[in-house]
Amino acid sequence: SYETLITAGVPVTGAAIAGFQLWHQGNEVAIEVDDPNNNGLFDPTDALVFYSEKFHGSTQDEKYTDENVYWLSLELGATGKRMTSRAVPPTGAPAAGICAATVVAEQNLEYFARWNNNPGTSTTWFWKRMIAPRGQVVTYNFPISLSNLHTTPHTATLLIEVAGRSYDVSVNPDHHLSLTLNGTPLGDVFWDGEVGYVALLELPSTLLQAGDNTLSLGVVGTTVNQDVYFDRAEVSYLREPVAAAGALTCKVPETGTHTYAFSGLPAEARLYDVTDPLNPIRLRGHQAFTFQ
Repeated sequence: SYETLITAGVPVTGAAIAGFQLWHQGNEVAIEVDDPNNNGLFDPTDALVFYSEKFHGSTQDEKYTDENVYWLSLELGATGKRMTSRAVPPTGAPAAGICAATVVAEQNLEYFARWNNNPGTSTTWFWKRMIAPRGQVVTYNFPISLSNLHTTPHTATLLIEVAGRSYDVSVNPDHHLSLTLNGTPLGDVFWDGEVGYVALLELPSTLLQAGDNTLSLGVVGTTVNQDVYFDRAEVSYLREPVAAAGALTCKVPETGTHTYAFSGLPAEARLYDVTDPLNPIRLRGHQAFTFQ
C-alpha cells in the first residue's frame, strides 16, 4: 500500500506508477496496480499487488531459510511489467470442483548429521528418533491434519522420509518399518544401510478422514537392533475448493475445460492464475466465484 511504502521511507508521493518494477533473482515480476482515480500517479488510495512464493533453492540452502526476497524499484521513465487478465465466465463446461492438495506433516526436533546420504536425501533435522531392540516391534504415532476431503473415492498417496542410523553388514536389508494409517495396515518398507530413504505408497482415499489422522510406524527389530530417524510424511489427495482463513490455492488435476465453484472466500477476494509465478494473470468475469 501507499502507507506501507511511505513508512518504509520510499519517496513515492506523486510518483509515476509506470516506473514501478518488481524483481526476483534478476527476473522482473508482473504486478497489478490499484489506481482508483486512474491518474497514473501513486496516491494515498493506490496500491501494488503481486504474487510471491517462499524461497526455493538447493537442498543445502533450504535447510536454513524459506524466506524469499523481492526487490521493488521506482525509476523515472521506466515501464514496469504488468499483469494481464483473462475472462473466465462460466459458460456451461462440465463441473469439476476438485483441487489437488499435498499436506506435509513435519517437525524439526532431532539433529542427525549422517555420513552417507546416497541413496536418499541430505536431511539433517528430523521429527523423531525411533529405536526398537532386536526381537521387538516398537510403534510411533504421528498426526496428520487434512481438510475438505473430496467425497468421490480416489487414489491418494503417502510419502515418508526416513534415515537409518544403525547398520548390520550381515543383514540386507537391515531396516524394516510397518505402516498403518488410522488403524488400517498399509504395508511394509525395507531399506539397507546408514542412508536416507523415501517411500511412496498409494492408498484409497476412503482411509483418510477430515481432521486428525494418525500415521503409525512400527519399527521392526526382529533380526537386528533398529535405530531410525523419521523426517516427514506427505499426503496427496483431492480436496473440495473451500477456502481456509479467507484464501484458497487450487492446483487443478484435470486437463481440458471445466467449471469451478469456490466457496468460503470474502466478497472482495480476487482470482489469479499463478501457473507462471513470474506472470500471474488476473481472472475476471466470474459469477461470484464460479468460473470456467
